[in-house]
Amino acid sequence: MVPKMVKCANPECNHHRPTGFLDSLWASTGFVNEGRWFCSNACYERFVELGREAEPEAEEEAPLDDMTNMRLGDILVAYGIIGSDELSSCLKGQERSDKRVGQLLVESGLIPREAVLAALSKQKGTPWVDVLMLSCKSSALALLSEEDAQRERALPFDWTSQGQVLVATPDAGDPSRVAELEKKIGHPVKAVFAPEEDLVIAVRQAYSTDRLFDEGAESGRVSPTDRRLGQIMLVEKMITVPQLEQALVEQQKDPSRIGQILVKMGFINEEELARALGKQWGCMCVDLASSSIPSRTINLFSKEIAYEFMVLPVKYSNGVLDVATDDPTDRSKFRRLEVRTERRVKPVVCARSQLLLALEKYYGPK
Repeated sequence: MVPKMVKCANPECNHHRPTGFLDSLWASTGFVNEGRWFCSNACYERFVELGREAEPEAEEEAPLDDMTNMRLGDILVAYGIIGSDELSSCLKGQERSDKRVGQLLVESGLIPREAVLAALSKQKGTPWVDVLMLSCKSSALALLSEEDAQRERALPFDWTSQGQVLVATPDAGDPSRVAELEKKIGHPVKAVFAPEEDLVIAVRQAYSTDRLFDEGAESGRVSPTDRRLGQIMLVEKMITVPQLEQALVEQQKDPSRIGQILVKMGFINEEELARALGKQWGCMCVDLASSSIPSRTINLFSKEIAYEFMVLPVKYSNGVLDVATDDPTDRSKFRRLEVRTERRVKPVVCARSQLLLALEKYYGPK
């Protein structure tokens, strides 16, 4: 079965992702807002800048058989994720173990855990979401207390364009449980599947993080951009909640961005900050320390431009110039750079210390 493709809602982006059985595996590559899929926060910000309010094009769903009465192993075989021989071997191994089929398949290295979760979502007849990668909306979290969320095994994290609350729960395929959640929350619920072991961690992380950022926002210390970056670092396990708490306290005295403060405090290094910024803004990361840039590419910028904009040209292909920067957040800077150079530029992220060394290496001292 050939998967359908969905395009990023930013009209200037040509990024696509497949839909279908493994659609959930792409959850970490972007997010959905008001029914539109964006491959990165950068594309969402650009969409808002452009003021595009058109409704997304309707996607025709490929017909799929009802799999709610099928066994997990049979679903995996039906989609060609494993072979029937591999399933038979696993079932024999299950006779000597108290583990489930999915767990045995993952432990044997035959399939990733995400494939099992996606198959379980087909079995339950609901989408699967990776709750450990979610950035939850405060307005959704406010519908349940942290204690109720743990007790109900449910995490409200967003809203649909129809006004339903998106709720992650291991009971997503149970209509009676969904009805109970609607009564508890007081809004129509669209339930999506999440495994209980992940949900316990996600609930604790979502509510503690939300409190931290709300406190910072009320005092004017934390911008929406800092909020997203902090959430990414927590999800990626670069920092802990106590470390973020310390950094937010420090930000009351230091006007620097939260990422720079975390570097100064020694909680992350510059390379980790670059990776987090790349994930936040949908940019590639580049290791300038191990890169060799052709002179013809370096010569596309004068020394004056390179130092003025604090960027380094690293690759020119198909009319687009990739420029290394330690700060991909300043979109106006890159638009000015395009005007000055008369070229379309695309930022890629690098560590600041690497950028400074590379500028001196290729252009000489400032």
